[in-house]
Amino acid sequence: MRVELVRGRYLLLGGLIRSDQVRPGQSWASSSGSVVTIHKIEDGWVTYSGPHQPEHSKLVTAFQSKYCLVLDGPELPEELK
Repeated sequence: MRVELVRGRYLLLGGLIRSDQVRPGQSWASSSGSVVTIHKIEDGWVTYSGPHQPEHSKLVTAFQSKYCLVLDGPELPEELK
């Protein structure tokens, strides 16, 4: 996995993180630049929404195929290594 600056945000690219590392409150960005926030995770399903997107649910792997985790900075967090 790698961290890249995309549209002014540091994103985690190039792989999937473990489902237990996907957590409520995290921000994730799509390739178009829209950002969503995770509200809950239950039985492998992620529920999320964005400023212009109603609440929606996807399986955690399908969610990670569409969105990239937004990071605070250019370094890969220790817990994701």
